[in-house]
Amino acid sequence: MAGGRDFSEDRVVKYGLGIAVVVGVVVGLVLRDWALGAVGGVVAGVALAWALRSYLGSTALDGVDRGQRKLIGRALRRGEAVTDPALAPQLIATGEAALGIRKVSPKAMWTFTWCVLGLGAVILLGWLAKVDGAAQYAPIGFILAGGGVALLGTVPLAERSRTRIRQAIQRTRDSQKPLESDDPSGL
Repeated sequence: MAGGRDFSEDRVVKYGLGIAVVVGVVVGLVLRDWALGAVGGVVAGVALAWALRSYLGSTALDGVDRGQRKLIGRALRRGEAVTDPALAPQLIATGEAALGIRKVSPKAMWTFTWCVLGLGAVILLGWLAKVDGAAQYAPIGFILAGGGVALLGTVPLAERSRTRIRQAIQRTRDSQKPLESDDPSGL
């Protein structure tokens, strides 16, 4: 760990600013409204940086080379224990940081997903039915409907990923227990 710290605020701020710029530019270009793009970018940057702060700010992998990062990432994705006992603390810290991202129930995520998808569909149906004033909101409808469809795929994948991360952490902890009890003197 860098300097004994296990969290980096600088990293979270940098990612938040990056997200704000990208979202702001995309919204500004799509809706042709740079003021809305600036506000939307700031809101998205702050929201995503806050939501992902435990993972983005984690320094668990600082000082670990690229090959070791791959081993840790592979073990987390597969739900396996890390093969190198020296990497066990990094796997556990990285896994716990990843699990700390979302503390929202799957039921709430599904509800949110269907609400976003439904709102996008209503806007698009209004546009297709040529309701007065609906044409100006069509790009928002496309964004919401696309986001809803994307969430339909990501919610179950996220749950499967979280299950595998939990398995990797538990299996790594279990594989470390015999090492801790190797000393017969109990010291």
